[in-house]
Amino acid sequence: MACPEGCIGGGGQPKSKDKGVIEKRKEALYKIDDDTKVRMAHRNPLVIDFFENYLSKLTEEEKSGILHTSFKTCRPNS
Repeated sequence: MACPEGCIGGGGQPKSKDKGVIEKRKEALYKIDDDTKVRMAHRNPLVIDFFENYLSKLTEEEKSGILHTSFKTCRPNS
């Protein structure tokens, strides 16, 4: 999160000029993070199960199709 204040309003969200609102939002986000049992994806039991019991049975091409995406730039018609 490279934004000042870590985009506490969420990326692309309107920014409040009220410092009290910003502080309350920041406190709420830190509390949610502190209360979260699994804080890293690679330690999430559901992710581990998905990798071990589903992805491990697929071909490399199938895995790539599920785990990767690509983006292309769309240009408006001239």
